[in-house]
Amino acid sequence: MKINARKAAVIPAIIGLGILVRAYVVFVIKPISGDTAVFALMAKHIFELKEFYIYMPMAHYAGAFYSYLSAALFALLGVSYSSFMIVGILSSCAGLIIGCVISNKILNSSGVIISDILIALPAFGMIYYSLYIGVNAENFLFIPLLLLMAIKINRREYANRAVFMAATGLISGLALWLTPAVIPVVLTIMTLFVIGNRGRLLTGAIALFLAGILIGYLPAVIYDFLHPGAAFFRMAGRVLDLNRSALLSPDPFGMICGKIFWRFSTIPGSLARIPRFTSELISLPLTILLFVSIAVSFKGAARRFIRNKYVDDIGVIAIYVLWFIIFYTMLVGEGAGRFMAPLAIVAPFLIGDTLSRIKKFKARHLLLTLMIAALIFCNMGTITRASSVFAAARYTKLTDWLIMNNVTRGYSDYDTAYIVQFESKEKVLVSPTLFDPTFCDRWPENTKMIRGADDVCYIIDGRQYPHIIEPFEKNLSGFGQRYRKDIIGDFTVYRKISHTLEPKDVMSGITAQGKR
Repeated sequence: MKINARKAAVIPAIIGLGILVRAYVVFVIKPISGDTAVFALMAKHIFELKEFYIYMPMAHYAGAFYSYLSAALFALLGVSYSSFMIVGILSSCAGLIIGCVISNKILNSSGVIISDILIALPAFGMIYYSLYIGVNAENFLFIPLLLLMAIKINRREYANRAVFMAATGLISGLALWLTPAVIPVVLTIMTLFVIGNRGRLLTGAIALFLAGILIGYLPAVIYDFLHPGAAFFRMAGRVLDLNRSALLSPDPFGMICGKIFWRFSTIPGSLARIPRFTSELISLPLTILLFVSIAVSFKGAARRFIRNKYVDDIGVIAIYVLWFIIFYTMLVGEGAGRFMAPLAIVAPFLIGDTLSRIKKFKARHLLLTLMIAALIFCNMGTITRASSVFAAARYTKLTDWLIMNNVTRGYSDYDTAYIVQFESKEKVLVSPTLFDPTFCDRWPENTKMIRGADDVCYIIDGRQYPHIIEPFEKNLSGFGQRYRKDIIGDFTVYRKISHTLEPKDVMSGITAQGKR
């Protein structure tokens, strides 16, 4: 869509501001999480030629491609949080630019500006997850990229159809290896093969697309060959809340069938939760505007398809949203705002299209003003939380203290354990089994080493788990355990604890519930 010169000059400024905000988040706020630290540790192991991953350990749906890119940066810049996050910021900025390209392609001049503002300066949670390597950052790059390719396929905008279809399949296969969240956009492309192009079935294009997927998905195919059934059972376990022990039950078939019926029974509840979890990510006013826009796009796309037998650009986005809703309700159904990121990624296009259809200038700008105000209000809370809870600086302070005092073996929560291990370059080994013994499964050998240490420490994050400190100390006293207590910033470190005591003993009756 052509826009006037004045508005065209604004777009680079919006994109530039979006890039600056992302750089500020990475290099000033420096948010980090346990999952991000796991991918950073994977990159470190790859760089050291110790281990070559296909998936995140015990998560056979999160491909390790970004860890390989980070390992290459470690070779150039050294092992550090900053060098690791370069891949995240490049991925996020690339997704930002691709999103703006889509806006410019499918929206009118008013819609482009609105959409680009929402893409470049969204709710802070969206920026955070776009940098959050390990399923999330990958979504923010590959979903817009594949949507752009879907729009080009629908418009037949390619110089060589065979090459373009194969390339689209290749990127789709790579994306499917990295994150299952791209399944809705891959299904969107396949839907366009069936109902797009004015009803002509593109069988040759489908064949090339599927061949490309197979090549792009090759790392996962190799993994399944080396570990038969591992990826399938991990995904099935995630969807049906099962593990391999189900096969050892007296009636495994009955158990699996029961879980399938259970999953179907959760669909209405999952569907009802989508708006609430979306509002956690992008604010309630924007969520309301998004779902109004979804309804408008569905109605308009369906009417135009029935009338003209043609899927327009907004229709492509509407098909994607429909597939996402089916995918989430049937296969995911989990309760967290971040699972709504694939839906929120297309919110700028739908909201931009809806607002641009409002002919009254004042009404449109009033809604835009209210939308920006809602974003600012939403960001006030999320930025404060990210800055205080997930800022790398507070973990760095803890790690430095542990190394200086030669405290190198211990137990803590998932986030603290893996972040400290990466920050210390694995000089300090911390098992993430404070609350859940299965969390050691990513690197169980580390937990074995900790159990064999002469004395161990327990690290309690007082900012996230203040409620457990008092009962934890009571449990230690109940075992007649003497200990040394040190407070480092938000963290309380209990030292000189016998290795014969394990988390399941000292954490008896204590859970992570009440985490703030």
